[in-house]
Amino acid sequence: LVSRSDVDPSQIRIAGVGSAGLAAMMATFLDHRPRSVLVDQTLVRYASILESKKYSLKLAWFAPDILRNFDLPDIAVGLSPRPCWIVNGVDPNGQVLTEPSLREQYSHAISHETSLPATLRFFVAPKPDSQEIYLQWLKNT
Repeated sequence: LVSRSDVDPSQIRIAGVGSAGLAAMMATFLDHRPRSVLVDQTLVRYASILESKKYSLKLAWFAPDILRNFDLPDIAVGLSPRPCWIVNGVDPNGQVLTEPSLREQYSHAISHETSLPATLRFFVAPKPDSQEIYLQWLKNT
């Protein structure tokens, strides 16, 4: 994108829905150029798969040894000061978690002396309403 003359590199954002949200979050973490990321209906924690007897994530999305070093909340917190919006975060079975549950899952990624970054936002909304969240994200990040 940055090589195209019709793209303003300062306006690049990444969004991912479902399993593609994993790639969106990791790509934003690894590349400093995207200004923000939004993931929708994406697994909240890889570790939750270990805690579940069933899961809906396909094998292709497993990253060998990832939990030896970090989990998805660590990536999201590490994106700060860039915005990371989590919309309808899901458990291993694809069930949308409540906002308090999302906050609890992500609070494990920070030390007890700090709080979640203000740039990390959580939304739980029915599917038609999530489109409005996408528009807010584009406008405000």
